[in-house]
Amino acid sequence: MRNQKITIFSSFLCFVFFSCIMPLASQAQCDKWSDEITIITFQGDTIENAYVKEMEYFYHADYTFIYRTKKDGKCKWNKIASRKIKEVHYGISKYIHKEMQNGTTNFLELQYDREIKYYNGTYTYSYRKQGNDGLPGKKVTKYYDYFYLEMEDKLIYIPEKQNRFLRKINKVFKHCPELLQLIEKEEYRVYDLPKIIDFYLEWKKEKE
Repeated sequence: MRNQKITIFSSFLCFVFFSCIMPLASQAQCDKWSDEITIITFQGDTIENAYVKEMEYFYHADYTFIYRTKKDGKCKWNKIASRKIKEVHYGISKYIHKEMQNGTTNFLELQYDREIKYYNGTYTYSYRKQGNDGLPGKKVTKYYDYFYLEMEDKLIYIPEKQNRFLRKINKVFKHCPELLQLIEKEEYRVYDLPKIIDFYLEWKKEKE
């Protein structure tokens, strides 16, 4: 009789745990994924009201992308191969799936959308500092921006350091000496790419 009561009580605890505590814990974890996005696939499907934990996990395209949705107040976990995603909208930002020159794929944030497009991406590098005792210490993550122009369906990497930036820009806009003069005087730098695009397109329009 005593064993029967223990069995009944154990069953009751299991019921409470799986029906009450587990859903609450799952919901709490679900609520932490607060970055709302819209996913557009190459098949033309649109997935709205999807949530991710942090957008920084999204930048690289060569992995399975995990997101969650809510239906009837319940959290549902989903996954999709990033290679199937054409673009992602996050607030006013658009991240576009791009084939890189080294054969990999990545998502670049569209910064400026004209005849010439300007994108930037973020590269993350993590390492552990060595502690005073010689053992691995605190994890440190650094973020680096990189920049691209898209001209005639060709993606062109633009270096950030000024000397390399000048060399690349001189090749890209070699037919526009007026623009190159401004850049040589350092009136335009890598963060002025929208102004550079505007200047070049206006110059090109006048020449036509």
